[in-house]
Amino acid sequence: MTIIFEILAILLPVLVGSMVWKHFDRYFGRNDQVYINSLEYFLKNWVQPY
Repeated sequence: MTIIFEILAILLPVLVGSMVWKHFDRYFGRNDQVYINSLEYFLKNWVQPY
């Protein structure tokens, strides 16, 4: 039982972090010219696995 909780404790932050990373632009970066010109925005939009 504790092994299951340990696995969940590891995977839950990873899944939540990936969802925040995926949808960050939609919530916080919209129409922000400084963010649109940043390296982070460029990497998110040009270096994607799919």
